[in-house]
Amino acid sequence: MRVVNTATHDGSALASSTKTLSEWTFTTSGSRDDWSFQFQPMIQTVYDIETDAAGMAGVGRKKGEAVPLSLELGHVAGAVGSGAMTEATLEVRVSGTDWKPVPLELLSADDSGPGEAPGGIFAEGRAWVSGYEASLPVPDAGAWLDLRVTATDAAGNTFSQEIERAVQVAPVNHGAVKGGPTPLT
Repeated sequence: MRVVNTATHDGSALASSTKTLSEWTFTTSGSRDDWSFQFQPMIQTVYDIETDAAGMAGVGRKKGEAVPLSLELGHVAGAVGSGAMTEATLEVRVSGTDWKPVPLELLSADDSGPGEAPGGIFAEGRAWVSGYEASLPVPDAGAWLDLRVTATDAAGNTFSQEIERAVQVAPVNHGAVKGGPTPLT
């Protein structure tokens, strides 16, 4: 099965995430005449990037310094036909430029299995989760960054997501000393 979701907005109410394109491919064991519910093996992602109160990332960074990003990929607990994450990629671009690959460092990989399905229709946990860290290269002038993630699990399920204007990164603070306080200006 293939599911594609495109979400767009004009940026007038919220400047970020003006377009998100997500695509999943997976095998389902359900059928038309089966009215029971089951969680499908659609890979999910969680992005974690530190921002200030205004939503700006990289505040106080020095010239040439990258911005750290944490990423988790996994399934809803109890997803039928899911498997451990076997591959993940991350790409970044300054809005309107070419995509550049960003190395992912694997921090943890859950290989304990799909987990127990919750008793109701709402997921209570995740399974087969792999955690990664990355350093996003950013121009010293700051910029809006677009992100693109792909993932595959051991059962052959795939995921891709492209987020335009995913995060805004502040320009470097030329007076900042790495590890020290940010001087007042």
